Amino acid sequence: MSRYLPSVSAKIFSEKQISEKKKEKNRCRTKSPILGLLGAQGQVFHYASQYYTWIALGAPCIILTLIPANQLRTEGLASLSMAGSIVGSVVNIVLDPLFIFGLGMGAGGAAIATVLGNLATDIVFAVCIRKKSSKLTTDPRLAKTDLATIAAVLAIGLPSSLNNLMNSFGTALLNRSLVSYGADKVAAMGIASKVNMMAAMVMIAFAFGAQALIGYNYGSGNKARLREVLKFDLMVQMGIAFAGGTVLMLSAPRMIRLFMDDPAILEAGTLMLRRLLLGLPCIGVFLVCSTLFMSTGKSLATLLLSLSRQGIVFAAVLFTLSACFGYAGVTAAQPAADFLSALLGLLLLKAGRIDM
Repeated sequence: MSRYLPSVSAKIFSEKQISEKKKEKNRCRTKSPILGLLGAQGQVFHYASQYYTWIALGAPCIILTLIPANQLRTEGLASLSMAGSIVGSVVNIVLDPLFIFGLGMGAGGAAIATVLGNLATDIVFAVCIRKKSSKLTTDPRLAKTDLATIAAVLAIGLPSSLNNLMNSFGTALLNRSLVSYGADKVAAMGIASKVNMMAAMVMIAFAFGAQALIGYNYGSGNKARLREVLKFDLMVQMGIAFAGGTVLMLSAPRMIRLFMDDPAILEAGTLMLRRLLLGLPCIGVFLVCSTLFMSTGKSLATLLLSLSRQGIVFAAVLFTLSACFGYAGVTAAQPAADFLSALLGLLLLKAGRIDM
């Protein structure tokens, strides 16, 4: 009788494993379509699922940071807006190694650190509004507005929301195009994109910082000052693009190696980063046009630009270049889309005839 026990135990253990796998599959079923659409496959899916879960749960904290950050800048309290963002970033940086390595939570730990960093920013912003702002309040009882104001906000706000959606859409398309060339190519593009964003985010910060000045001068009819602001804004964008792009291009292998020292990823990431950096000047033009349209109430032009750079234009360029040049076309798709989107912005600016 005892000789049958091992086989029976093995069978029970095997059935238990199968049951656990089925439960795990059911738990991930609702996430699979979204993660699959974003290009997560195989081993990557496990880590993507961990990150996705916590980011989805913490989404309210993340989204909430955007509102007071812009409102404080509009009131002229740009330093407080920057301070809140810096506090959140520092909290995120400090908690990342603690959760990822110290507590062994991996990708999930990185997501938790991100959520807590944004929560810290929310708290700082709430304190700043209560203590320093003379125009803003955190009292929900005073949250009253009219339909005309809501419509105006939605007319400009929806294109901005679509722009964020297009960023995710573009990333998903790019990952799905790269996955057939190997997981190392997907990882390399992820690293290259993050390094490229070091310069791009600085450009975005200056572009949106100038948005209030553009709106004030356009609304007051101060055309001469508006032209000066736009000229200076464009000069700043080009300066950051060329200076930041040159530094990152020369140090591309070192920057990629900071994240991962795998030879294949290092080679692919260096190539990808240098190609992405070629689009920085075009991103500068795109940002100036985009913020100008938002600040002057040109909702249609804002919508078209929001759908272009990582949306319709990017998809068309990606499919065309990948079909013609394969892997090389995929890696060149983003800078090509940046150029076409900047050109579209200039054409819309000319066609819109903004009174300047």
